[in-house]
Amino acid sequence: MNALQYPLLMEIVEVFKSIMKKKLIRVIIIEGAGEHFCSGDDMKSMGPEGVKFSPLDDGSRMPHHKVIRLIRKTQKPVMALLKGYCLGAGFDIALACDFRLAADNLKIGDHRTRRAQCILSGTSWFLPRIVGFGRATDIILTGRHLDATEALDRPVFEGF
Repeated sequence: MNALQYPLLMEIVEVFKSIMKKKLIRVIIIEGAGEHFCSGDDMKSMGPEGVKFSPLDDGSRMPHHKVIRLIRKTQKPVMALLKGYCLGAGFDIALACDFRLAADNLKIGDHRTRRAQCILSGTSWFLPRIVGFGRATDIILTGRHLDATEALDRPVFEGF
């Protein structure tokens, strides 16, 4: 289900660094292999003591942040093709993209709140700017998953 592991995140970082240098590439499309975009972090790979990330070239230890920063830093439009599960850290990546296209089988959201995990890589910043404060609060605090139709729907009134 394209769960994120440290080596995969580092590969994404290297691909983005390479793409940013190539003038012939004019748009970047992120798509998950198989039936799902990304089910989030691979919790099994983290082990009982958590992942011990090696420092990145900028001194940080969070490859998730580096991926999000690179998506936002590129001068090229970035499009996420969403299908199946788009959850947790995969949701962060999708929200960081400039465009998101959803398949009918989409299940999107951030279940980390229900698991008492913190949201580290952008959902709490990007989501209110995309769907409004009230709707973002509902999605984040309930941790529920939306289907493609509900993800597209926008309420008439966005209040607190």
